[in-house]
Amino acid sequence: MIPVSSARLTFRSWTEKDAALAEALWCDSEVTPFFGGAMTREQAHNRLDIERERENRLGVQYWPMFLRETGEFVGCAGLRQWQMDPKMIEAGVHLMRSSWGLRLGEEALRAVLAYGFETLGLPTIVAGHGIGHNNSQNHSARPQHHQDGCKRTRRSGAILGHANIWTLSVKQGANVIVLTVYGAKSPDQQRSAEESLARLALKRL
Repeated sequence: MIPVSSARLTFRSWTEKDAALAEALWCDSEVTPFFGGAMTREQAHNRLDIERERENRLGVQYWPMFLRETGEFVGCAGLRQWQMDPKMIEAGVHLMRSSWGLRLGEEALRAVLAYGFETLGLPTIVAGHGIGHNNSQNHSARPQHHQDGCKRTRRSGAILGHANIWTLSVKQGANVIVLTVYGAKSPDQQRSAEESLARLALKRL
């Protein structure tokens, strides 16, 4: 299964014939600086294989997405196991440069979150991004500067349609991890998730 099409976007699964799309997206140094930098063609093909395997194994991937009106490839968006805690699911969006500034990332994130919560029944989804990654921050929630330690910023769920959305910023020296968490259903769940995420993030730093 794949996310339901949004107003401007449609999704499908990656196939073995999508090597050119994978290269166009993941070999672009302007697209990839916040998740490892530009890939070689071989690395992009490996990432394509990873996405296909992930869908076979878990039923999720970063699905390629296209403009409904023209069929133009605009990037990918989806779900995967979070690297810091495989028991949690992370949402993410990778946009082609030609699609920047059109708010397609937010639209894609809406569709992915809806799929995660409504189709898969996930209780919580996390999205991580680095300081300075303005597009990613705009898709989720804007962090605030703070002292070493943790700071939590609550925001309304109206934009993305889910009641509980908050940003957890963890800072230790010059290192910062910013996480946006969606969908914890109760204050107790929220506090528990925050504490677990803070411990994981501090350990990572």
